[in-house]
Amino acid sequence: MNILKVMMFIFVMSVVLQVAYGQHHIRCIPKERDALLQFKAAIVDRYGMLSSWTTPHCCQWEGIRCNNLDLHGEVHYESLSLGYNYQISSLSHLKYLNLADNYYLDGSIPRELGNLSRLQYLGLSGNSFEGYIPSQLGNLSNLHKLYLGGYHNALKIVTSNQWLSNLNSLTHLSFYSISNFNSSPSWLRTIAKLPKLKEVSLIECGLSDHFLLSFNPSNFNFSTSLYVLRLSDNSFTQPMMFQWVSNTTSNLVELDLSWNLLKGLTSNHFGLAMNSLEHLYLSGNVFKGEDLKSFMNICTLRSLYMFGNNMTEDLSSILHNFSSGCVRYSLQELSLTYNQITGSIPDLSTFSNLNTLDLYGNQLSGKILEGTRLPSHLEQLSIGSNSLKGGVPKSFGSTCTLELLDFSFNSLSEDLAVIFNHLSGCSRYSLRELYLHQNKFNGTLPDFSIFSKLETLDLSDNRLNGVQKLLRNYTVLRSLNLFNNSLSENLPAIMHHLSPSLQSLNLGMNQISGTLPSNLATMFPSLKELYLDSNKLNRTISEDLRFPTELEEQRDKEQGHCGVVGRSEVNLWYLNDDRKNKS
Repeated sequence: MNILKVMMFIFVMSVVLQVAYGQHHIRCIPKERDALLQFKAAIVDRYGMLSSWTTPHCCQWEGIRCNNLDLHGEVHYESLSLGYNYQISSLSHLKYLNLADNYYLDGSIPRELGNLSRLQYLGLSGNSFEGYIPSQLGNLSNLHKLYLGGYHNALKIVTSNQWLSNLNSLTHLSFYSISNFNSSPSWLRTIAKLPKLKEVSLIECGLSDHFLLSFNPSNFNFSTSLYVLRLSDNSFTQPMMFQWVSNTTSNLVELDLSWNLLKGLTSNHFGLAMNSLEHLYLSGNVFKGEDLKSFMNICTLRSLYMFGNNMTEDLSSILHNFSSGCVRYSLQELSLTYNQITGSIPDLSTFSNLNTLDLYGNQLSGKILEGTRLPSHLEQLSIGSNSLKGGVPKSFGSTCTLELLDFSFNSLSEDLAVIFNHLSGCSRYSLRELYLHQNKFNGTLPDFSIFSKLETLDLSDNRLNGVQKLLRNYTVLRSLNLFNNSLSENLPAIMHHLSPSLQSLNLGMNQISGTLPSNLATMFPSLKELYLDSNKLNRTISEDLRFPTELEEQRDKEQGHCGVVGRSEVNLWYLNDDRKNKS
């Protein structure tokens, strides 16, 4: 263990004490600024999250805010430990401490954290802590939010549950991968009695049907304030799980049972607690399409996620199973991604308030029939990674709220100009993202300036052989991907037709000739990413070539190896800064 790193960490926390008395009296003490800089030098910050640690005012640096210390998921420590924290109890004014999602933060959780009497937020999840959760955390009577957990079930909860019962101010509690939580029901009983609890997450804690059977529902109830219950990544198998939830909660709004082994639902499994349910997560189980009948009369349900459930039925049949109940009026988000659903796209207008429908990664096939209607309020439709053919029906263009349309990884082959024309109804005023990559489109890229709000267009991995003119006046597009097509025009000619507002442009894997125009910075002042690899570009680069500011900064950050033109052997010379040698 590198004790210097530990002490640097303590110096970081001590700064919090100095500034805990308000923003208006911030003082940056020189010796502590130096300590912070030593701490920064001692760790690996691969993503530059501490790049602001350069100005004189250290109390305004990233992660340092008065009585808050927030370095979650930002600094990539190299085996930094919180052990040996002899001075940690002196941070008596600290209210917010978040060190979540720093994988290399290891060792045991220091019991001295229990001395931070004013602490209201403690985030220590997503690290490599091991051993027992210190019972001294029970001294944090002002704590509102507590997030604990690690990896590989390395953390354990102490035998006594008394420390949990002391946290009467707690509103949010999250335990992730606590290896022995399932050894006694007493901990869950204690959690259920916390009077102000609003959200409980017990994720990957080895919970099972047997664990729940140890409770007598008549003397076990969660606080009436509880509205979110997350029990994903456990080992529940029987639908009695839903009955148990119904018997122990009364005002539940969100229930997450993803990645268990649940199957075989019926409407009898849903009690009064489900009458307020708005969000239900059931991904990674083994439900069938007919199980959706169980949800058709949950009139409050707004979101239903059933990712990866091995559904094999026809889509029309699945949707019919719960379209006859009141849920068809309440449902706003439906995700059935990565199942094995078959059939074609049916008329979807029955779900009148649906705004997001995700059918990505199934086995849908055939053509979408003309006249197939979408819900009138639909904003996002994803039907990527299926086997659809033909094109996009004109009726889709009549959805005036449509913002995202994803038909990627299919076999669409209809003329691209026809598809754009079919989408030119009122959706041309709302569409922001259009994904048509990995299909069989050929011909030229048509004028898409009719889509007044389109920001992202992906047509990579098709057979396009040209770019129409008159696109340069289009000023909204931010990202254009034409990777792996059959474009063979001159690079400056192609660029001349593109929008000056572009931030990302990918023209790699084509047959483009020519060289980078010297006025690149003027043509695309906001450009951040430019990919030109695997083309037939000229090796001559103008001495006057200037990159757009943000592209140049990215190029410098990655020491000349950013995505300016990719890394293919053909254009490797573009990656270097020795333009004089290549001229």
